[in-house]
Amino acid sequence: MQKGMEVGIFTFWTSMDNYGQTLQSFALQYFLNHQNGMNAEVIRYYATKLPLIVRIKNAVKRILLYICPSINRSQYENIKSLEERNFAKFKKYHIKYSSSISYGKIELNKVSGKYDALITGSDQVWSMLLDNPDNSVYYLDFGNKKQKRISYAASFGLQVYPSNIIGELHNQLSRLDYISVREEDGVDICNKAGVNSVHVLDPTFLLDKKVYEKLLKSPPTISYTFMYVLNIKDGDDIDWNNLRKEIATSLIIGTNGSGYTSSQVILDGIVYENSTIEKWLTNIAYADMIVTTSFHGVVFSIIFEKEFVFIPLKGRHAQSNNRVLSLLNKLDLTDRVLFADRTFKQIEKSRIDYAKVNHKLDRFRNESIRFLMDSLITK
Repeated sequence: MQKGMEVGIFTFWTSMDNYGQTLQSFALQYFLNHQNGMNAEVIRYYATKLPLIVRIKNAVKRILLYICPSINRSQYENIKSLEERNFAKFKKYHIKYSSSISYGKIELNKVSGKYDALITGSDQVWSMLLDNPDNSVYYLDFGNKKQKRISYAASFGLQVYPSNIIGELHNQLSRLDYISVREEDGVDICNKAGVNSVHVLDPTFLLDKKVYEKLLKSPPTISYTFMYVLNIKDGDDIDWNNLRKEIATSLIIGTNGSGYTSSQVILDGIVYENSTIEKWLTNIAYADMIVTTSFHGVVFSIIFEKEFVFIPLKGRHAQSNNRVLSLLNKLDLTDRVLFADRTFKQIEKSRIDYAKVNHKLDRFRNESIRFLMDSLITK
């Protein structure tokens, strides 16, 4: 094992309300640094820098919203929700970032030379299609030739890659020394691009549950169902099937990403929270049941060994279901999906055998760890 190895992680890092994005970044870095003695950090990068006048205007607009929220009530509520979530505090204490922000590829090349290895992923870094030349950075087309280039659990966010740019995809993937993807669809895409890849777990699964338990807050004192929904603009985006009537507990605690329709708009009587990351994990860890449309909502339900129901999205967001179904298929948990041929009550009555799930998960985790460590250590 190469103690002290310098590793630059290239992934999405800017969100202040995406729990999965932040926790996958935390998990990969924690695994490398705290469990394997490396020195990994997330590379802060923007393709361009906003002109000074635009940054000043944005700051003035923010101040005016605080003084007079009625100017734009929805924007004000969005800003307040981000403050309540307080991702900045979690990132400050739990994730190491590069000391400077790189704007554009020239600056990125200057700061990236110190790393022994570069990792792209996890998250949907390859959903940034190559019809935009700026997106080639997610295939690590920077740095020097001596550096190892690895993808860990990178996701295309697609079932089929556009055929008109599959040749460019081949060129970009060929730059990488070791390739792993998060979904089975990703393996198929890589095959069609003429490169080999390995199917691995999301980095949040690399850590033992005890790591996340150290982040938990005091549990709620009564029974509740936790609902975490994303990509919903209105009730038609999802098949609720009279869901509220079927949930056994009287209390439902809800959280969703800002900018989406809030859970309490779709379901009456829900207690809504702009949770911090620690509170979000706590809400999952102590819930009687989790109801979610989210990949990481499912992931942490499994990590904390909770009963859960995954509700597939419809319409333009239906493709997002594939990453969840890929995971559930791997763990024989597809019976937790609320398809049209089953009801919430039917799923709720069938309890998850976590002894079997963990047996499969342990094997998949060991394979994922072996890929990652071999990629970093092999000369």
